[in-house]
Amino acid sequence: MTDNINKLSQNLDKRHQTTASIANLTDDDVVKIWDAVSTYIESFMRQSKGVSIPGFGTFSFIHKRVDVGNNKYLLLQRPVFIFSEKIAQTHGLKTTQYPVNGSIPVHPLNYCFIQTQSVYTRDQIDLCVKHVLQIFNRSIAAQRNVEFTFSNIGKLQIRD
Repeated sequence: MTDNINKLSQNLDKRHQTTASIANLTDDDVVKIWDAVSTYIESFMRQSKGVSIPGFGTFSFIHKRVDVGNNKYLLLQRPVFIFSEKIAQTHGLKTTQYPVNGSIPVHPLNYCFIQTQSVYTRDQIDLCVKHVLQIFNRSIAAQRNVEFTFSNIGKLQIRD
């Protein structure tokens, strides 16, 4: 994943730093931090809770009621990712609108908690996440096909 991020970063603008040079991180550190972020999101989703990454989007769930007959219903819960309105409008992304009724608690990404589960400082984690998301935004702005991996969760793809 880091190779793709650094290549995108270098191709988009030669003056910008690579992800690894931000906060004195190696490429391996960036991968480990992103895995820790993914693990944090996964742990909340296993508890049927959502996670919001400011300026990026929200991992949450939608509920669907399925009639199984005899006045009985089955409540299905499906994970979804909802782009932040700012990203969707800025880049003109066509996204699916999901009916979110507020029954799923949504928590912000907690850099301090991720720090307790890793060897990196809160500032390193914060800078790394923000820089990766900046590269993601620039890649979308450059109208590239983007694939963004979240370990044990899935891949977010943006295509023309």
